[in-house]
Amino acid sequence: MGNTSSPGSSSESSASSQASSYNENSNSPLRSPDTTTYEEIGGVGKPYLKIIEQPHAGFRFRYKTEMQGTHGAIFGTQTQKNRSKSFPKVKLCNYKHKPGDNQPIIRCALFTGDPDENKRIHHVHRLVCKMTGTVKDDPHDIPVKAPDYIAHFQQMTILYTKKEDQLAVLLEKKQYHTRRRYTDIRSNFAFPIDELRAKCAEEIKSINFHVASLRFEALVDNGKGKYIQLCPPVYSNIINNLKNPQTSELKICRMDQCMGPCQGGQEIFMFVEKVVKKNIKVKFYEEDENSVVMWEDYAEFRPEDVHHQYGIVFKTPPYRNINLKESEGNVTVYCQLERPSDGAVSERRKYQYTP
Repeated sequence: MGNTSSPGSSSESSASSQASSYNENSNSPLRSPDTTTYEEIGGVGKPYLKIIEQPHAGFRFRYKTEMQGTHGAIFGTQTQKNRSKSFPKVKLCNYKHKPGDNQPIIRCALFTGDPDENKRIHHVHRLVCKMTGTVKDDPHDIPVKAPDYIAHFQQMTILYTKKEDQLAVLLEKKQYHTRRRYTDIRSNFAFPIDELRAKCAEEIKSINFHVASLRFEALVDNGKGKYIQLCPPVYSNIINNLKNPQTSELKICRMDQCMGPCQGGQEIFMFVEKVVKKNIKVKFYEEDENSVVMWEDYAEFRPEDVHHQYGIVFKTPPYRNINLKESEGNVTVYCQLERPSDGAVSERRKYQYTP
Protein backbone atom coordinates (compact mmCIF):
# COMPACT_ATOMS: atom_id res chain seq x y z
CA MET A 1 0.00 0.00 0.00
CA GLY A 2 1.35 3.38 -0.81
CA ASN A 3 0.61 6.75 -2.29
CA THR A 4 -0.62 6.99 -5.83
CA SER A 5 1.92 7.69 -8.53
CA SER A 6 2.60 11.15 -9.88
CA PRO A 7 -0.22 12.52 -12.05
CA GLY A 8 -0.09 11.83 -15.74
CA SER A 9 -1.95 13.37 -18.64
CA SER A 10 -5.47 13.26 -17.23
CA SER A 11 -8.62 14.84 -18.54
CA GLU A 12 -9.74 17.34 -15.93
CA SER A 13 -13.12 17.89 -17.53
CA SER A 14 -14.16 14.22 -17.58
CA ALA A 15 -13.09 13.67 -13.97
CA SER A 16 -14.85 16.83 -12.91
CA SER A 17 -18.05 15.85 -14.69
CA GLN A 18 -18.45 12.72 -12.59
CA ALA A 19 -17.80 14.70 -9.43
CA SER A 20 -19.91 17.71 -10.39
CA SER A 21 -23.02 16.49 -8.60
CA TYR A 22 -21.14 16.32 -5.32
CA ASN A 23 -20.03 19.46 -3.54
CA GLU A 24 -17.04 18.65 -1.32
CA ASN A 25 -17.87 21.59 0.91
CA SER A 26 -21.37 20.29 1.59
CA ASN A 27 -20.24 18.62 4.85
CA SER A 28 -22.80 15.86 4.40
CA PRO A 29 -21.08 12.47 4.67
CA LEU A 30 -23.21 9.37 4.45
CA ARG A 31 -24.04 7.05 7.28
CA SER A 32 -22.62 3.53 7.42
CA PRO A 33 -22.69 2.68 3.70
CA ASP A 34 -24.02 -0.85 3.91
CA THR A 35 -27.48 0.70 3.98
CA THR A 36 -26.87 3.54 1.53
CA THR A 37 -29.34 3.95 -1.32
CA TYR A 38 -28.91 5.59 -4.71
CA GLU A 39 -31.29 8.37 -3.76
CA GLU A 40 -29.13 9.37 -0.79
CA ILE A 41 -26.10 9.99 -3.00
CA GLY A 42 -27.75 12.10 -5.64
CA GLY A 43 -29.61 9.71 -7.92
CA VAL A 44 -29.15 6.57 -9.98
CA GLY A 45 -25.94 6.25 -11.95
CA LYS A 46 -23.72 8.56 -9.90
CA PRO A 47 -20.42 7.27 -8.45
CA TYR A 48 -20.62 6.18 -4.83
CA LEU A 49 -18.56 4.24 -2.30
CA LYS A 50 -19.70 1.06 -0.60
CA ILE A 51 -17.90 -0.69 2.25
CA ILE A 52 -18.15 -4.36 1.36
CA GLU A 53 -16.25 -5.50 4.45
CA GLN A 54 -16.28 -3.48 7.65
CA PRO A 55 -13.32 -3.38 10.06
CA HIS A 56 -13.61 -5.50 13.17
CA ALA A 57 -15.41 -3.67 15.97
CA GLY A 58 -12.53 -4.10 18.40
CA PHE A 59 -8.83 -3.38 18.03
CA ARG A 60 -6.05 -2.73 20.50
CA PHE A 61 -4.74 0.82 19.99
CA ARG A 62 -0.96 0.65 20.37
CA TYR A 63 1.74 3.03 21.50
CA LYS A 64 4.64 3.80 19.17
CA THR A 65 7.02 1.77 21.36
CA GLU A 66 4.92 -1.33 20.64
CA MET A 67 5.64 -1.11 16.92
CA GLN A 68 9.10 -2.65 17.26
CA GLY A 69 7.81 -6.17 16.85
CA THR A 70 5.17 -7.82 14.72
CA HIS A 71 1.64 -6.97 15.79
CA GLY A 72 -1.77 -7.64 14.35
CA ALA A 73 -3.47 -5.34 11.87
CA ILE A 74 -7.06 -4.13 11.68
CA PHE A 75 -8.92 -7.16 10.34
CA GLY A 76 -12.23 -7.27 8.53
CA THR A 77 -15.42 -8.71 9.96
CA GLN A 78 -15.16 -11.78 7.71
CA THR A 79 -11.92 -12.89 9.37
CA GLN A 80 -12.23 -16.38 10.80
CA LYS A 81 -10.53 -17.14 14.10
CA ASN A 82 -7.37 -19.22 13.63
CA ARG A 83 -8.09 -19.41 9.90
CA SER A 84 -8.05 -17.04 6.96
CA LYS A 85 -7.56 -13.33 7.60
CA SER A 86 -9.43 -10.65 5.71
CA PHE A 87 -9.28 -6.87 5.76
CA PRO A 88 -11.57 -3.87 5.24
CA LYS A 89 -12.66 -3.60 1.61
CA VAL A 90 -14.23 -0.65 -0.20
CA LYS A 91 -15.74 -0.53 -3.69
CA LEU A 92 -16.15 2.47 -5.98
CA CYS A 93 -19.47 1.88 -7.71
CA ASN A 94 -20.87 3.39 -10.92
CA TYR A 95 -17.54 4.94 -11.91
CA LYS A 96 -16.84 5.13 -15.64
CA HIS A 97 -13.17 5.55 -16.44
CA LYS A 98 -12.48 7.53 -19.61
CA PRO A 99 -9.35 7.42 -21.79
CA GLY A 100 -6.84 10.00 -20.61
CA ASP A 101 -8.15 10.14 -17.05
CA ASN A 102 -5.83 9.37 -14.17
CA GLN A 103 -6.53 6.22 -12.23
CA PRO A 104 -8.97 6.84 -9.35
CA ILE A 105 -7.89 6.12 -5.80
CA ILE A 106 -9.70 5.25 -2.61
CA ARG A 107 -8.23 7.06 0.37
CA CYS A 108 -8.48 5.89 3.98
CA ALA A 109 -7.91 8.10 7.02
CA LEU A 110 -8.60 7.82 10.74
CA PHE A 111 -11.55 9.82 12.08
CA THR A 112 -13.37 10.03 15.38
CA GLY A 113 -16.22 7.69 16.26
CA ASP A 114 -18.98 10.16 17.10
CA PRO A 115 -22.40 8.46 16.74
CA ASP A 116 -23.43 11.38 14.51
CA GLU A 117 -21.29 10.95 11.39
CA ASN A 118 -21.73 14.62 10.51
CA LYS A 119 -19.71 15.44 13.63
CA ARG A 120 -16.80 13.09 12.90
CA ILE A 121 -13.44 14.81 12.53
CA HIS A 122 -9.77 13.90 12.11
CA HIS A 123 -8.56 11.75 15.01
CA VAL A 124 -5.54 12.62 17.15
CA HIS A 125 -4.34 9.03 16.84
CA ARG A 126 -2.42 7.83 13.80
CA LEU A 127 -3.45 5.19 11.30
CA VAL A 128 -0.17 3.67 10.16
CA CYS A 129 0.73 1.01 7.64
CA LYS A 130 3.84 -1.07 8.22
CA MET A 131 5.18 -2.34 4.92
CA THR A 132 8.71 -3.32 3.80
CA GLY A 133 10.19 -2.22 7.10
CA THR A 134 8.85 1.34 6.96
CA VAL A 135 5.91 2.93 8.74
CA LYS A 136 3.64 5.24 6.75
CA ASP A 137 1.04 7.57 8.26
CA ASP A 138 -2.45 8.13 6.97
CA PRO A 139 -3.96 8.98 4.64
CA HIS A 140 -3.46 5.72 2.76
CA ASP A 141 -4.23 5.74 -0.96
CA ILE A 142 -4.96 2.65 -3.04
CA PRO A 143 -5.41 2.93 -6.83
CA VAL A 144 -8.47 1.05 -8.08
CA LYS A 145 -9.26 -0.07 -11.60
CA ALA A 146 -11.82 -1.93 -13.66
CA PRO A 147 -13.61 -4.18 -13.48
CA ASP A 148 -14.30 -4.13 -9.74
CA TYR A 149 -12.70 -0.88 -8.43
CA ILE A 150 -12.15 -2.52 -5.04
CA ALA A 151 -9.51 -1.42 -2.52
CA HIS A 152 -8.20 -3.81 0.16
CA PHE A 153 -6.75 -1.97 3.15
CA GLN A 154 -4.19 -4.28 4.74
CA GLN A 155 -1.58 -4.02 7.48
CA MET A 156 -3.08 -0.92 9.11
CA THR A 157 -2.62 -0.24 12.82
CA ILE A 158 -3.95 2.49 15.09
CA LEU A 159 -1.18 4.21 17.06
CA TYR A 160 -2.24 5.87 20.30
CA THR A 161 -0.95 9.46 20.47
CA LYS A 162 0.30 10.69 23.82
CA LYS A 163 -1.36 13.78 25.25
CA GLU A 164 1.65 16.03 24.70
CA ASP A 165 1.75 15.13 20.99
CA GLN A 166 -1.95 15.33 20.17
CA LEU A 167 -2.03 18.96 19.05
CA ALA A 168 0.96 18.53 16.72
CA VAL A 169 -0.47 15.38 15.12
CA LEU A 170 -3.92 16.88 14.58
CA LEU A 171 -2.45 20.12 13.21
CA GLU A 172 -0.38 18.17 10.70
CA LYS A 173 -3.48 16.33 9.51
CA LYS A 174 -5.42 19.58 9.17
CA GLN A 175 -2.61 21.15 7.15
CA TYR A 176 -2.51 18.23 4.74
CA HIS A 177 -6.27 18.25 4.29
CA THR A 178 -6.39 22.03 3.80
CA ARG A 179 -3.66 21.93 1.17
CA ARG A 180 -5.36 19.15 -0.80
CA ARG A 181 -8.80 20.66 -0.52
CA TYR A 182 -8.20 24.27 -1.45
CA THR A 183 -5.08 24.53 -3.59
CA ASP A 184 -2.74 22.85 -6.03
CA ILE A 185 -0.61 20.59 -3.80
CA ARG A 186 2.58 21.56 -5.67
CA SER A 187 2.23 25.30 -5.17
CA ASN A 188 3.12 27.40 -2.15
CA PHE A 189 0.26 28.06 0.23
CA ALA A 190 0.13 30.30 3.27
CA PHE A 191 -1.54 28.12 5.87
CA PRO A 192 -3.68 29.91 8.47
CA ILE A 193 -1.59 28.23 11.18
CA ASP A 194 -2.91 30.16 14.16
CA GLU A 195 -6.51 29.57 13.12
CA LEU A 196 -5.92 25.87 12.51
CA ARG A 197 -4.05 25.44 15.80
CA ALA A 198 -6.87 27.06 17.77
CA LYS A 199 -9.43 24.87 16.02
CA CYS A 200 -7.41 21.72 16.75
CA ALA A 201 -7.03 22.63 20.43
CA GLU A 202 -10.79 23.08 20.72
CA GLU A 203 -11.61 19.84 18.89
CA ILE A 204 -9.29 17.77 21.09
CA LYS A 205 -11.45 18.63 24.12
CA SER A 206 -14.39 16.68 22.69
CA ILE A 207 -12.60 13.65 21.21
CA ASN A 208 -13.16 10.20 22.66
CA PHE A 209 -9.64 8.76 22.53
CA HIS A 210 -10.80 5.14 22.73
CA VAL A 211 -13.21 5.13 19.79
CA ALA A 212 -12.40 5.67 16.12
CA SER A 213 -13.67 5.08 12.59
CA LEU A 214 -12.22 4.83 9.09
CA ARG A 215 -13.13 7.50 6.55
CA PHE A 216 -13.02 6.54 2.87
CA GLU A 217 -12.91 8.94 -0.07
CA ALA A 218 -12.87 8.33 -3.82
CA LEU A 219 -10.52 10.75 -5.58
CA VAL A 220 -8.96 11.35 -8.98
CA ASP A 221 -6.06 13.64 -9.87
CA ASN A 222 -7.18 16.46 -12.15
CA GLY A 223 -3.79 16.64 -13.86
CA LYS A 224 -2.78 19.75 -11.97
CA GLY A 225 -1.80 18.12 -8.71
CA LYS A 226 -5.17 18.50 -7.00
CA TYR A 227 -7.45 15.59 -6.17
CA ILE A 228 -11.11 15.87 -7.08
CA GLN A 229 -13.59 14.06 -4.87
CA LEU A 230 -15.83 11.81 -6.97
CA CYS A 231 -18.60 11.30 -4.42
CA PRO A 232 -19.44 11.81 -0.74
CA PRO A 233 -17.07 10.15 1.74
CA VAL A 234 -18.30 7.21 3.80
CA TYR A 235 -17.43 6.10 7.32
CA SER A 236 -16.89 2.64 8.70
CA ASN A 237 -18.54 1.25 11.76
CA ILE A 238 -16.99 2.26 15.06
CA ILE A 239 -13.69 0.67 16.15
CA ASN A 240 -13.34 0.34 19.94
CA ASN A 241 -10.01 0.31 21.75
CA LEU A 242 -9.70 -3.15 23.31
CA LYS A 243 -7.02 -1.84 25.64
CA ASN A 244 -9.50 0.38 27.48
CA PRO A 245 -12.11 -1.14 29.81
CA GLN A 246 -14.65 1.52 28.82
CA THR A 247 -14.71 0.19 25.25
CA SER A 248 -13.05 -3.25 25.37
CA GLU A 249 -14.74 -6.52 24.57
CA LEU A 250 -16.72 -7.93 27.49
CA LYS A 251 -15.93 -11.49 28.47
CA ILE A 252 -16.99 -13.87 31.22
CA CYS A 253 -14.01 -16.08 32.07
CA ARG A 254 -15.49 -18.26 34.82
CA MET A 255 -18.42 -18.63 37.23
CA ASP A 256 -18.27 -20.68 40.42
CA GLN A 257 -21.98 -21.56 40.21
CA CYS A 258 -24.26 -22.26 37.25
CA MET A 259 -27.37 -23.38 39.14
CA GLY A 260 -29.46 -21.92 41.96
CA PRO A 261 -32.92 -21.54 43.53
CA CYS A 262 -35.73 -19.84 41.62
CA GLN A 263 -36.18 -17.41 44.53
CA GLY A 264 -32.83 -15.86 43.63
CA GLY A 265 -30.32 -14.51 46.11
CA GLN A 266 -27.60 -17.06 45.35
CA GLU A 267 -24.11 -15.58 45.68
CA ILE A 268 -21.91 -16.11 42.62
CA PHE A 269 -18.27 -15.30 42.02
CA MET A 270 -17.65 -14.34 38.40
CA PHE A 271 -14.22 -13.76 36.85
CA VAL A 272 -14.20 -11.39 33.89
CA GLU A 273 -11.90 -9.50 31.56
CA LYS A 274 -11.17 -5.98 32.81
CA VAL A 275 -14.33 -3.91 33.45
CA VAL A 276 -15.20 -0.56 35.00
CA LYS A 277 -17.01 -1.07 38.29
CA LYS A 278 -19.48 1.78 37.78
CA ASN A 279 -20.22 0.81 34.18
CA ILE A 280 -21.10 -2.87 34.30
CA LYS A 281 -24.19 -5.00 34.92
CA VAL A 282 -24.96 -8.72 34.96
CA LYS A 283 -28.18 -9.53 33.15
CA PHE A 284 -30.22 -12.74 33.43
CA TYR A 285 -32.79 -13.47 30.75
CA GLU A 286 -34.97 -16.20 29.25
CA GLU A 287 -35.90 -16.80 25.61
CA ASP A 288 -38.85 -18.64 24.09
CA GLU A 289 -38.59 -21.23 21.32
CA ASN A 290 -38.30 -18.40 18.77
CA SER A 291 -35.35 -16.79 20.59
CA VAL A 292 -37.52 -13.90 21.72
CA VAL A 293 -36.67 -12.56 25.19
CA MET A 294 -39.62 -13.29 27.47
CA TRP A 295 -38.06 -12.34 30.81
CA GLU A 296 -35.02 -10.46 32.05
CA ASP A 297 -33.67 -9.07 35.30
CA TYR A 298 -30.34 -7.91 36.70
CA ALA A 299 -28.09 -9.34 39.38
CA GLU A 300 -27.69 -7.45 42.62
CA PHE A 301 -24.26 -6.01 43.48
CA ARG A 302 -22.56 -2.74 44.37
CA PRO A 303 -19.51 -1.07 42.75
CA GLU A 304 -17.39 -2.22 45.69
CA ASP A 305 -18.33 -5.82 44.81
CA VAL A 306 -16.25 -5.48 41.63
CA HIS A 307 -12.76 -6.57 42.69
CA HIS A 308 -9.77 -5.04 40.89
CA GLN A 309 -11.86 -4.86 37.69
CA TYR A 310 -11.53 -8.63 37.14
CA GLY A 311 -14.02 -10.18 39.55
CA ILE A 312 -17.68 -9.57 40.42
CA VAL A 313 -19.52 -10.96 43.42
CA PHE A 314 -23.28 -10.74 42.94
CA LYS A 315 -26.60 -12.25 43.96
CA THR A 316 -28.90 -13.75 41.36
CA PRO A 317 -32.27 -12.09 40.72
CA PRO A 318 -35.46 -14.05 41.47
CA TYR A 319 -36.88 -15.95 38.50
CA ARG A 320 -40.23 -14.80 37.09
CA ASN A 321 -41.85 -17.81 38.74
CA ILE A 322 -40.57 -18.24 42.29
CA ASN A 323 -42.89 -21.20 42.86
CA LEU A 324 -41.39 -23.74 40.49
CA LYS A 325 -42.46 -27.29 41.22
CA GLU A 326 -40.26 -30.37 41.26
CA SER A 327 -42.39 -31.84 38.50
CA GLU A 328 -41.53 -28.89 36.25
CA GLY A 329 -37.81 -29.46 36.61
CA ASN A 330 -35.05 -26.90 36.22
CA VAL A 331 -35.44 -23.87 33.96
CA THR A 332 -32.53 -22.84 31.74
CA VAL A 333 -31.89 -19.11 31.34
CA TYR A 334 -28.84 -17.10 30.29
CA CYS A 335 -26.61 -14.53 31.92
CA GLN A 336 -24.24 -12.03 30.32
CA LEU A 337 -22.30 -8.88 31.08
CA GLU A 338 -23.79 -5.60 29.91
CA ARG A 339 -22.10 -2.18 29.68
CA PRO A 340 -24.67 0.64 30.09
CA SER A 341 -22.55 3.34 28.43
CA ASP A 342 -22.64 1.76 24.97
CA GLY A 343 -24.97 -1.23 25.29
CA ALA A 344 -22.16 -3.74 24.67
CA VAL A 345 -22.73 -7.29 25.92
CA SER A 346 -20.59 -10.38 26.42
CA GLU A 347 -21.21 -13.87 25.14
CA ARG A 348 -23.87 -15.50 27.24
CA ARG A 349 -23.53 -18.31 29.78
CA LYS A 350 -26.22 -20.80 30.74
CA TYR A 351 -27.71 -20.74 34.23
CA GLN A 352 -30.40 -23.00 35.67
CA TYR A 353 -33.08 -22.05 38.17
CA THR A 354 -34.14 -24.93 40.40
CA PRO A 355 -37.48 -25.46 42.23
